[in-house]
Amino acid sequence: TSAGGTSNNNVASSPPTSTAGWVGRDTEGRRYDSVDAMWESQHVQSSSSNNEDNNNNTEWYQRGAQYYEDECDATLDGVLGGFAPLSPLDLQASRRFCQALQEQHGKVLRKNNDDSNNPAPKQYACEMGAGIGRVTKGLLMPLQVFDQVDLVEPCQHLLTAAPDYIFAEDADDFVSSSTTCRYYCSTLQDWQPPERYSYTLIWIQWVFCYLTDTDAIAFLKRCRDALEPSRGVIVLKENSCGTDGETDDFVLDLDDASVTRSIRYLLYLADQAGLELVHMEREQADLPKDNFPVPTMALAPKTGNDANSNITGLSNQTSPAARAFFAALDSKKDDKSGKPKSKFIQKKINTLGWRNRFSQDDQYPVSLSMGNAKVVGFTVQQVQRGELEGTYGTGATVWPARDNIAAACFGARQVICTDGEEAVVRLARDNVAAACQSLMTASQTSSPSEDGNTFSIFNCPIVVEKYWWGVGTVTGGNDNCDIVLVSDCVLPKLYPIAPLVDALDQFLQSPQALAVLSYEHRWYPEYDPRDEFRRLAAIKSLGVETVPMEEQDEVYSTDDIEIWLVRRVVKN
Repeated sequence: TSAGGTSNNNVASSPPTSTAGWVGRDTEGRRYDSVDAMWESQHVQSSSSNNEDNNNNTEWYQRGAQYYEDECDATLDGVLGGFAPLSPLDLQASRRFCQALQEQHGKVLRKNNDDSNNPAPKQYACEMGAGIGRVTKGLLMPLQVFDQVDLVEPCQHLLTAAPDYIFAEDADDFVSSSTTCRYYCSTLQDWQPPERYSYTLIWIQWVFCYLTDTDAIAFLKRCRDALEPSRGVIVLKENSCGTDGETDDFVLDLDDASVTRSIRYLLYLADQAGLELVHMEREQADLPKDNFPVPTMALAPKTGNDANSNITGLSNQTSPAARAFFAALDSKKDDKSGKPKSKFIQKKINTLGWRNRFSQDDQYPVSLSMGNAKVVGFTVQQVQRGELEGTYGTGATVWPARDNIAAACFGARQVICTDGEEAVVRLARDNVAAACQSLMTASQTSSPSEDGNTFSIFNCPIVVEKYWWGVGTVTGGNDNCDIVLVSDCVLPKLYPIAPLVDALDQFLQSPQALAVLSYEHRWYPEYDPRDEFRRLAAIKSLGVETVPMEEQDEVYSTDDIEIWLVRRVVKN
């Protein structure tokens, strides 16, 4: 709770591989020209040091423990250092983070299906540095997902008070829950995961700062190994520095023996522990301006070829195991009895193929059947972490300009490719330019215009430009479009629906104009996005029709994605 700054969105797309060149300070104003120098001043071995003699961590941890024994009452105000009024805001932000984690990555919030004949496996969560159980009571139990929550806390007097705080029925924030709790008095550096079960969620908040780098990496490795395979996630929520133009990557608090780290410092430690960033919110809103920013990051075990190494980032090619899996699917044309596969099974295999086959590749291949046995192929770039980092492009399995290039190949007179985010526009522009180059032998393809935004494929001009829904105009005018393609944009968690409908109202002035939308349903707490889109469209005299599954493409269709046709309703 010291002075800090606002969040900085310029986080590196890959975590750093060393702390070389990082500087910082302590609470008495002393400067340190390296991470090693800071730890050496505390007689603690850093993660990059090989000096085994400088590894006296006992004094470091005794100072932190003594501070909490002397200064921290077993109350909400005590565990939050006098900031109890911030707890509801913090918990609300954490709930939103969990919701985004479920909607965008399929983690945390999904309750296992259960029936009397096939009981679902139990789900477990763990709150690290639990104090009196604030996060357990205000977040983990109300989720109604976990059968059991383990609380790990080094201060015995806080842990002793936890059951009464969590289950106080006369409290205003009491939540009735079937979740059971178990209590473990242990420091994080000494904690060992249970052997009988794995965690779906491990929540670490405002406690990681008390670990030395070496112990922090070892602790995260144990957390990683304690996760439920494929779905488990670690949420790390800590104060951070190094934002708003500040150059310091660490701030050493000499009073309570803690280190506030920059976001890249935290990502470095996670990377050293074999973890990768799944989702991050760089700063929690509604906190006092003089506090440190509080980023929240979800971490999961590394995937692909990097899983057991310190190589950063995702694999840039599909793993050999994944390729072998899809090759096996392709080779099996019938079942064990020799009969052809059912259409249902073949459909599932086809869907799995186009959704997942190239999900780890840098390039996604596209093939178009042009008739008369002619096939045109090109690739579009996908950026694994673009949308997450806010740097370049969107993310894996999102292909800016793919449909626009296809429209040009199929004979459109002109194609306008737009997005409201400059980072996405840049990737779309690069994809169109690359497609022009690869299709040079198959079509008359011109060079980009002087502004670098106009290309040509099969004599069809493609313009790539930035456009916000309902604001401004596109090249050629908003009322001059025959077909409007909208891919997976009815997503109120990320984009408000009303501006999209306003834009469609402008584009669909002619009764002959048609908008084609793909919609993948995701739960939203305030309303059903499908109903809200139809309500707003009706106000604008726009009709919405769902294309039956049997009329959709045999390969590129799936049960959880709807195709909508939107037209102007002609009044008699």
